[in-house]
Amino acid sequence: MALTKDQIAAYLADPWTCPFCGSGQNGEVEPLSGEEGEYEEMFTDGQEVYGHKHCTACGKSWRDYYKLHDIEEEDADG
Repeated sequence: MALTKDQIAAYLADPWTCPFCGSGQNGEVEPLSGEEGEYEEMFTDGQEVYGHKHCTACGKSWRDYYKLHDIEEEDADG
């Protein structure tokens, strides 16, 4: 089942709420872990990253995609 535009918009507004069932108030949405228990991320083309998430309430899993859109220099103090 594909997500509707409304479901996608609601998820983008709150990415710790499941886009499929709406759960998330009690920590049901979690990053899927890699073999070493770390948040699994992969660079797809040097500018995009995706991370896997899972909802323990409904059992659905999905990918969040991130795209580099800007860069900002930090001063010497961080």
